[in-house]
Amino acid sequence: MAGNEGTESRSWGAGLWQRTSIASLDEWRSSSRSLLQPHLKSLCAAIDTLASATDNPAAVAARMTQVLDRCDDLEFRDPAEVTAYMILHLADRYGRVTQILERLFSAGHLPIRRRQLSVLEIGAGPAPALYAVHDFYDDLALWAQATKQQVEFAPATAMRALDRGPAWSRLLHQLSEEIHQIRREIPTFSGTLPFGVTHPDFREFSVLREHVRELESKAQAIADDFDRDDEPVSPGYARMLAQEEGVRAPSAYDLVVMCNFITNQSDVEFFRKEIRDLSDGLTPGGLLIALGSAAKKYGPIWADLKQLLQNTGLTPLALFKEPITANSDPARAELIRHQVRSSLNAVHREGGSLPAKLGDPNKAYRKFPKFQALIWKNQNPPRRGRRSPSAR
Repeated sequence: MAGNEGTESRSWGAGLWQRTSIASLDEWRSSSRSLLQPHLKSLCAAIDTLASATDNPAAVAARMTQVLDRCDDLEFRDPAEVTAYMILHLADRYGRVTQILERLFSAGHLPIRRRQLSVLEIGAGPAPALYAVHDFYDDLALWAQATKQQVEFAPATAMRALDRGPAWSRLLHQLSEEIHQIRREIPTFSGTLPFGVTHPDFREFSVLREHVRELESKAQAIADDFDRDDEPVSPGYARMLAQEEGVRAPSAYDLVVMCNFITNQSDVEFFRKEIRDLSDGLTPGGLLIALGSAAKKYGPIWADLKQLLQNTGLTPLALFKEPITANSDPARAELIRHQVRSSLNAVHREGGSLPAKLGDPNKAYRKFPKFQALIWKNQNPPRRGRRSPSAR
């Protein structure tokens, strides 16, 4: 079960291994053997393919201004909204999460698991964190194999997305299918790409409650199977069998990422209970990561978030006190710029009239903005028992 995985990273000194291996990994990531460039290229190509194949380019173009200025007003109920958002933001946000993962490894804080790596992304739409985590750990595994690291660890296998937009699931399915097709010739390790939204609403969300709900559902299904065979079993025995077989929803996550989800001070207060409950939803060594704008007006939002997570038992990591320039690597930045330009031109070519606010598509993303990263780590020892979801 994912809630027990954290002890494994401590037993063999994952932090020390990461800190002493960073030079080798950096060399690998800048070489042609790395999957870094192929992964990013294939993601960008998949985005461009879906942009070119949109059924309603005029509607996609019409949503661009709202995606740039008023994302909070969008409900992401139709393909045009999610496609416009994907074109403008997915590769950029993927790049930002990748930067954070690289820095976490260099500081010795990246979760390393031997059986299962579980990831939950909250409110990010096209799942940039899930794609970035999958690809980073995939390249990490290839590097470890090629350089004969004496380490075995799991790729990203339990990948779950939480988002209220009903149109996201279909887009994620299409995008992951396209990525699979493009990557058929790329050496890869086992892992899971997101194929839909798992949880539709953050309100009243609890990691443990979702795990228990799936466990109880499976236990009921097992009991029903025994009943059909005229061999009734007790609820306790059915639950024991369900626990042995396991369920998809982890009892705790190794990585929880809120990527451009908290955009107003009211969000912090509105989701106060749910955000605090995330502190109980991390494995030992697990991380809660919040990414967002570094603009001055966001300062009070980050201050409220820090205050909210005080006294939760999580340790704030002082890795990113200063704002970070997004996609600072020139080669990666150019791939992302090319995708945005190509996708915008494709929409325009198919009949979509791009808003004047976008300017010349060929000059899109000449300069990437800075962003803020806040990270908390569960440095508490494993607990033998967990509280019920109603105990708080």
